[in-house]
Amino acid sequence: LHDALPISSLKMAMTGVKPDDTCATAFDALKAKKESRFILFTITADGKHISVVEKVAPAGTCAEDWAVFAGKLNGDYAAKCCYAVFDFDWEAEDGHSAQKIMFVLWSPEGAKVKDKMMTTGSKDALKKALVGVGQDFQATDSSEITYEECLEKAKSASTSG
Repeated sequence: LHDALPISSLKMAMTGVKPDDTCATAFDALKAKKESRFILFTITADGKHISVVEKVAPAGTCAEDWAVFAGKLNGDYAAKCCYAVFDFDWEAEDGHSAQKIMFVLWSPEGAKVKDKMMTTGSKDALKKALVGVGQDFQATDSSEITYEECLEKAKSASTSG
């Protein structure tokens, strides 16, 4: 029977963690209304749900807002796992404005093993609820969440560079 199940179903079944209604609502507002530059999500203390913990409105350029975002991951989340979506934009090589919604699974080396396993195992359930994510990646330390790293990932997911 297990051979017939896709890997993602096994992961979701293993953790049983599901996103609550705040996740899709906040994501839709970011996507459609540009209310947030980025949103942070975590698994609730009871281990049953994924919930929005912070929404941050655009305050400056993408690079400036990315610096705020990376600062939060390296600060408040230096030893805690979380998920994030970031409305990332840049100027493409041909001069037009390009944009991708980036999904980040933050699993720092200092986090507890159980936290890392629950977060990784529940990622697909959250991604499924966030319709319209352009690119996703996992990061474990500050070198993996620089603006330049994300720009390369965004460009690689884009057909127009």
